[in-house]
Amino acid sequence: MTNFTAGNKFQKYLGDLLWNFFFTITAIFLNGYRYGMGDLEEHLPQVFKKLNPKLYPYDYFTVPATTRFTIREIYVNTISFFSHLFPVATVCFAFYLICTFCIVAYTRKITAFFFKDPYSAYISPVLLLIFLHSWTVGGNEILDYELTCSVFSSAFCVAAFYYFLREKYFTAGVLIGFATLYQLLQGLQFYGIIVLLIALLPTSKKWQSVGKISTGYLLAGAYMLIPIFYRQFFMPHANADMPRFYQILTGIYSGHYKASAFPLKNYLQSISLIVVTLGLLAVTRNEKFRLFATLFGIIVGGCVVYYCTTELFHWNTIYKLQWFKTTIWISFFASVIIAGYAGKLLSGFLKINPYQPVVLILLFGVVIWQSLFVYSVPGIIRKSWAGKYMVGPYYPKSDLTRMHEWINQNTPADAIILSMPFDVAILCETKRSTPTGSRAIIHEPDFILNWYDRFAKIYAIDTCSENTPYLQRLIQAAPNYRQETNKELAPKCQYDYRIANIGTPGCAGDTLNIVHTEGNYALIKNNLH
Repeated sequence: MTNFTAGNKFQKYLGDLLWNFFFTITAIFLNGYRYGMGDLEEHLPQVFKKLNPKLYPYDYFTVPATTRFTIREIYVNTISFFSHLFPVATVCFAFYLICTFCIVAYTRKITAFFFKDPYSAYISPVLLLIFLHSWTVGGNEILDYELTCSVFSSAFCVAAFYYFLREKYFTAGVLIGFATLYQLLQGLQFYGIIVLLIALLPTSKKWQSVGKISTGYLLAGAYMLIPIFYRQFFMPHANADMPRFYQILTGIYSGHYKASAFPLKNYLQSISLIVVTLGLLAVTRNEKFRLFATLFGIIVGGCVVYYCTTELFHWNTIYKLQWFKTTIWISFFASVIIAGYAGKLLSGFLKINPYQPVVLILLFGVVIWQSLFVYSVPGIIRKSWAGKYMVGPYYPKSDLTRMHEWINQNTPADAIILSMPFDVAILCETKRSTPTGSRAIIHEPDFILNWYDRFAKIYAIDTCSENTPYLQRLIQAAPNYRQETNKELAPKCQYDYRIANIGTPGCAGDTLNIVHTEGNYALIKNNLH
């Protein structure tokens, strides 16, 4: 009997590992994975420069980002440390797998903490990462599709909530502190939610619990909290036009900052999750109703305060809190509760042991097939899905990516490349300096103001139209660039080469200076500097 019990425990342990990895790879299989573009323009150039200091000597973003302490510091050190042993792309995908696995594993543990039926913990990660992950307000999700700082932070926060439920407050505080090291706002917001939750709920040793979680949080997160808070709130910006800074910041990134700019659909989705979750708990008279009502109250109350202070009273400093980012936790908590009640219903008519050898063998086969699919192995992946997973050597690359890679392999490390205004992979893929760009931004007054003026100058944006929203002004940049040749562009900024669309007036005017083409793109040498 003892051996049989031990065998069952071991089988359950292996089964849980396999199920967790199944949900992990399924999330990637359905959602996709990106590398070397988008938000990683703010992350990876600093890693590449740390590995090779000769890169980006004249870059508008990487130079200031690597000569000061930034919120990407721990991320950069983490990726660069392991990139001495493995390629950066491999390290990023490995950490993405690990973080997603942790989110899955602790989501299942949290679900099992609240619900004892056999199926709830199998439903919650599916709801969270596949069906409800984008049911948030403010353009944020609990899991990005590439390895950003937020992916690390989400993994630590989900784990922290599990230990909070187990009343291991110091451990929870340390984990939230680690989340803050990777994504300051997300970690700080989650810490605030948990502390307010403890304070508002009728629990024994309330302030002792707050003390434990705060001690762990400050010990783990101080390395990031102290320098960033000093720079954001106490370092004077004597030469900065602060009203204009906030106009540019909230105008261009209104989808993250301005509550009035968020789509109505997102509000309705989050409200419906709250109503359904609390409705299920109230109808069944679940003892955890007060816990989740308080959690949702803290998040929604913060959103109301954020809106009033920023858009009614115009306290611009509050924009830095981006409180609507906390709506990712509405999606998280709702996924757990809805899964719990769905699991209870399912257990009434379904009797399957998820740890049966036959089930696990079939599951293992599915995981292997999905892994080969995600790796874009020829003969496995469907052509219509090709390019969805930017991992491994087989995924098809766009003409622009091939142009970037050619530049990386055939131009000097100190070359300066000017590209189309919304080329969101130029820094990661060329590993070359650029005079300006639209994705890699340091959200501080001195940088934002200088960046915007430089971007507007290079791409001939009309900055005098006060009634034209900032985001709409930036959209003018693309057609303007298509019209300009080296003759117009060279006086505005220093560059050695530029990328242009073949067939545009700007490219046609510099046809004799084309040094390479890839599909619809041409690399044009600047002979006027």
